[in-house]
Amino acid sequence: MSITLKAVLAAAALGFVTVGAASADTTFNAKFNYNPDLSPEVTYTAFERQARHACRVDSRNAGGLGGKLKYERACQAEMLANAVAATKSVGLISLHAAKTKPNAESVMASLK
Repeated sequence: MSITLKAVLAAAALGFVTVGAASADTTFNAKFNYNPDLSPEVTYTAFERQARHACRVDSRNAGGLGGKLKYERACQAEMLANAVAATKSVGLISLHAAKTKPNAESVMASLK
């Protein structure tokens, strides 16, 4: 099963100001391959890797290194959550919840 996702992150929502020809919205696309025969841990690791790869931005376009990290983390979190949900795998969804729940508040705080 292949899952194609798009994450659109609004620069304004992340507290960024774009300059010049840069767009106010940045769109990231990724294709996730889901094999229900693989363990949730193996699948989750592959999804994390794919999200990291899909969400790379140039620090010059994101207002420096701090902006780059914020953009990438927000994109990765959205991509990963959407990919996991799309599988409808109880084991994968449970694993994602266990891994992200402790960090949910810090991710949301970093977006303010």
